[in-house]
Amino acid sequence: KMKYLKNFLDDRINVNVLKNADLVIAQTKTQQKLLLENYSVTSIVVPNAHQIPIKLKKKSDFPIVCWIANLKKWKRPDIFLKLAQSLTNVPSHFYFAGRNDGSNFAKKIIKKANQLTNVTYLGELPFHKTNELLEKSNIFVNTSEPNEGFPNTFIQSWMRETPVISLEFDPDNLLEEEKLGFCSNNFE
Repeated sequence: KMKYLKNFLDDRINVNVLKNADLVIAQTKTQQKLLLENYSVTSIVVPNAHQIPIKLKKKSDFPIVCWIANLKKWKRPDIFLKLAQSLTNVPSHFYFAGRNDGSNFAKKIIKKANQLTNVTYLGELPFHKTNELLEKSNIFVNTSEPNEGFPNTFIQSWMRETPVISLEFDPDNLLEEEKLGFCSNNFE
């Protein structure tokens, strides 16, 4: 009961702060619309910003597929591993990077990754190493549930000419409209 009360108060305080803010920033047009619909709060969209790479390296001739996120259930790394497992007969390699929070879920995911011959778990990477991985990758895969902000990894991928294949999440329909990748909406 105490947890419910704390969550209720936190939500109430956050809504009051939101409604009384001088300026509210959203990451996407979708967030902007939801703020207006749910809280009658106007906002401006400020996209994420990244340093432009000076010179891109050539992509690997051997297909490299990568996944980068925290090892949380809602990021669904298990789906990425299922994809890698289903493609063991295809000449390619799957790099899997993300913060291990020590949870049983993360331990199970890492154990599964280590059992697959076509997968390498890299652990948590610093920002510049994430960029290096995305630069050499042929495809970046996103398996997150479609309820997050604007993933930095999408922007990092695009800036390195790496298409994004997303299971369900396409912020502001950029994958489809700008032809920056593909949103599959199903595993197959």
